[in-house]
Amino acid sequence: MIKEHENRCVQSHLSQLTSQKDTNYSLWRATKNLKQPKDHIPPLRKLDRSWARTDVEKTTAFAVHLEKVFTPLPCSNPDNDDDIANYLQSPNQLCPPLKAVSPKEISREIKCLSPNKALGYDLLDSVLLSNLPRSGVIYLVTLFKSSMRLSHYPGQWKIAQVVMILKPGKQPEEVSSYRPISLLPLVGKLFEKVILNRMQSFFLFEKDEERTKCEIWQKRQPIIKQRRREKASGAEVVTSAKVLEVL
Repeated sequence: MIKEHENRCVQSHLSQLTSQKDTNYSLWRATKNLKQPKDHIPPLRKLDRSWARTDVEKTTAFAVHLEKVFTPLPCSNPDNDDDIANYLQSPNQLCPPLKAVSPKEISREIKCLSPNKALGYDLLDSVLLSNLPRSGVIYLVTLFKSSMRLSHYPGQWKIAQVVMILKPGKQPEEVSSYRPISLLPLVGKLFEKVILNRMQSFFLFEKDEERTKCEIWQKRQPIIKQRRREKASGAEVVTSAKVLEVL
């Protein structure tokens, strides 16, 4: 029964493969995956120079290595860290509120997502988000609004699926020969894009303000130079008059 169900699923999947754009060229993508050779990670050497052969042992060896490599540096001045933490946690009432998130903005940003992005641990891709009904888009809008109002970035969006890729020309049995690639959830990337839009508008405003100041200074500079020349010529006239009086 299980074999029959698997065969039906495979046949259904094969019948839906096409070479058209509306299915993201699923036929060619499936063909590419079949032709592409599968990478096999050989047994790895642990820190005690023993061998990690099973998937669990390899995962543990990678985790121990990454924990050792990415250990934060010791704090040199704890007082500064406390001051920074207190400042970040204190409410800043002088800052204007951020622009509200709209369903139109979320739909536009979803359309701009690349369909070739690697999936995170939640297996959500841009095709799934682009097919969300309006209620799903409204849910994302509510979620993003709440995150910005509470100044909270959900912890689930910080969890990454780490993929180890062998560095060119390195020994495949050493754990240090692999480069970690972190795959974050797509919803978190979408929220970061929304925040970036608001930061860019602020930076552009600051840039325009600085440019306006420079233009005003450039316009005033000839006037200031002319006044300085007039003052200098006036001082010379007064000095010449005093010299003539003395003579």
